[in-house]
Amino acid sequence: MIPRRLICATPAAAILLISAGCAQSAPQRLTASPSTLPAILAAAGDGDVVVLAKGEYQDVAIKNRTFEKPLTIDARAATVFGFRTTNVDGLKVIGGEYRLPPPTTNAKTGKVGYHQAVRFDRSRNVTLTAATVKGTATVPGAPQDAYGEGIGTLVYQSENVEVSDSQYSGLKTGISVGRTEGFRFLRNTFSFQRSDGIGLTDARDSIVRNNKIRTYPGAEYRASIAIRGKGSVQRCGNVVAPGVGKSGDKDPPCSNR
Repeated sequence: MIPRRLICATPAAAILLISAGCAQSAPQRLTASPSTLPAILAAAGDGDVVVLAKGEYQDVAIKNRTFEKPLTIDARAATVFGFRTTNVDGLKVIGGEYRLPPPTTNAKTGKVGYHQAVRFDRSRNVTLTAATVKGTATVPGAPQDAYGEGIGTLVYQSENVEVSDSQYSGLKTGISVGRTEGFRFLRNTFSFQRSDGIGLTDARDSIVRNNKIRTYPGAEYRASIAIRGKGSVQRCGNVVAPGVGKSGDKDPPCSNR
């Protein structure tokens, strides 16, 4: 792919430059397929919009990128088996169906390990909205008594991450947050959870508001929102299915402030 171009004006003419110049090109809207997405993400710049065409995408990864204007990924038509960022600053992800990547088996113990459908590591200023995240118990073709496995979204050592208006189902844990500052979890829905809907460990200056959480009969821990370790979490307006939460079925309502 041709690098992003820069254009400068001189008294004589406008000169097209590849590596230096006075004005950066305007943000682009790019359409990607499963085969072209890695190259398009590698070349994407500030403010670009990458639209994922309908299809199945495996192990989508973005690493070591900073976007002064957030890069937007429009995944509304896509099914993604594993999406992760590492050391990324400035990203907005809209829509998409996210499923767990293939499990791995420990060579020594034979134990099968399930991973995360979406993972944000050491990332900043990231939003995920209007996503559908499915675990082993609710993917198409799952047997009626399927056991929920995996984590829907893992956020670790990150800052200013928001997840909103998304649907989580059929997982062991909906979302797990560790050693993160400025996390916001707003208006999401959980169903058929085997363990925690939301688990937070050492989450600082974080907000959990207006989420709806339901496990299923015989769930492993029957915990709705589990807060562990040090940190500060504001929670309000979260509603838990009757009989599931550890300390009541709903939080106090949120104020308008």
